Amino acid sequence: ALENVTVTATLKDGRLDVRPLTAEVADGLLEAEAVVEVGGGAPRVAATVKVTALDLAVAASEMGIEETLSGRGSLDVGVGGRGESVRAIMAGLNGGAGLALGESRLDSAYMKVLLADLSEAVLGKGDAAKVNCLVGRFDITDGRAVARALVMDTEGVTITGAGYVDL
Repeated sequence: ALENVTVTATLKDGRLDVRPLTAEVADGLLEAEAVVEVGGGAPRVAATVKVTALDLAVAASEMGIEETLSGRGSLDVGVGGRGESVRAIMAGLNGGAGLALGESRLDSAYMKVLLADLSEAVLGKGDAAKVNCLVGRFDITDGRAVARALVMDTEGVTITGAGYVDL
């Protein structure tokens, strides 16, 4: 849930400016800006979102997921696109996104579902895995988010990943 939300929005000559938007979320801080412009072709949308010190246990609890994870994380997104629909905007989206998770713990039962055969190497024999860090960085070009960095380091193993997501 968002708390202590403050926002300033201005609409003038077909341009909506939302800056700044700040709020507390899961004991962390959300800071965002957005611009939507219409006129002169397809609407243009640009947004930046930064979330710092997000408490993962609080966020999970607010989503009805109890006792699965703990720790703090951050998210940083800056994107822009143009299109007549959300689908068209996403298909042409450009920018980047990053996430970082510091020392944390993930419930073993939950991770066994996600990691299947890798679960024992990652989790060990306990009921929760200690994650030293999780880092992801994605470059977004023409609606495709490509992992530039994707790493999870636990006490038992370091996992790196690669791939892309068509938005």
